[in-house]
Amino acid sequence: MTKSDFADAVKNVPPKRLQAIRIQLDHLELKAKNIISKLETFSFRSFEEKFYEKQKAGKSVYDMFIQTINGKMSEGKISTAVNYRCSMNSLKSFAPSLSFIDITPKFLKEYEKYLLGEGKSISTVGIYLRPLRAILNEAIGNKYLSRDNYPFGLRKYIIPESRNIKKALSKDDFKKIVEYESLAPLGAEARARDFWLLSYLCQGMNPKDLLLLKKENIEGDFIKFIRQKTKDTTRSCISEISVPLLPEAKEILHRWKNRDEDSTFLFTFLNEEMTPVEVYNKVQQFVKMTNKYINIIAQKVGVSKKITCYTARFQFTKTMIDADVSLEYLRQSLGHQNVATTQRYIGSFENSKKYDIASRHLLNFN
Repeated sequence: MTKSDFADAVKNVPPKRLQAIRIQLDHLELKAKNIISKLETFSFRSFEEKFYEKQKAGKSVYDMFIQTINGKMSEGKISTAVNYRCSMNSLKSFAPSLSFIDITPKFLKEYEKYLLGEGKSISTVGIYLRPLRAILNEAIGNKYLSRDNYPFGLRKYIIPESRNIKKALSKDDFKKIVEYESLAPLGAEARARDFWLLSYLCQGMNPKDLLLLKKENIEGDFIKFIRQKTKDTTRSCISEISVPLLPEAKEILHRWKNRDEDSTFLFTFLNEEMTPVEVYNKVQQFVKMTNKYINIIAQKVGVSKKITCYTARFQFTKTMIDADVSLEYLRQSLGHQNVATTQRYIGSFENSKKYDIASRHLLNFN
């Protein structure tokens, strides 16, 4: 509104063209007075939170999704925001309009059936439903949904969890990748091989953590850091991961280190001026290019399996299991917050090892 329109709208008898707006203004004023009357101690912050609360979240599932996505974006948690948006878009394709009371165990089972019918995996079902579960928990906290209507849990609907087979390479195939030498020592192939191997040597460090390493993370013969995933999901007992730097890892660090003395980053991919969205995009591009060239290398050396950045993490885990390290050592190395997470993570590796032991020993009479 213009200043003069507003002045006319708040007159005792506003012009006809502004009467509808006057009704809205009266409603907002009444709402404000009711909120103020219920505040024990007035502050603009507490008033603003109450005043805009329902405007932000309303009683629509998708309104709260958007509110949460915007909140994650403002906190710099871009990957989490992307996960929530994917979950919301998938739900919208199944149910364009959705209120909290609509989400029942029956609805969730039908949605799961819909996803599987679309060719999605059980793992994807879980990925889409975990953000929805978090949204419903938030709705209960905001009193948009009664706890009695919560659809998740025992004898209701339980989000399926699949145990994917970790795609580690055989020792022979792994050796071929490690020993590959590019004709261009500082080209895209060489960089992909080096950072893939560095991830393996650094206890399966993921790409984002690699790129976010600062020079200060190097302490003598160790890299010490906190996983970004841990920072985003845990507020207490955040543990630091300590990675021993083998000579091979030091060679890679020296080859690709950031030589700009004014930069705090260990590598040149990121800089201090980047926004969280720019960092996210840069990491995604790094993963895309690394995956592309590590698979080109695989084809050249005769490895048929598809390889990704995360294969290095699986490879590290398999190597540790084959070496019979303790579960606690593996937990600390991978940066898991509890042993239960590690046990779930290595389940498929253990099954693979069981089969290997059985095939080599059960009918071996030598």
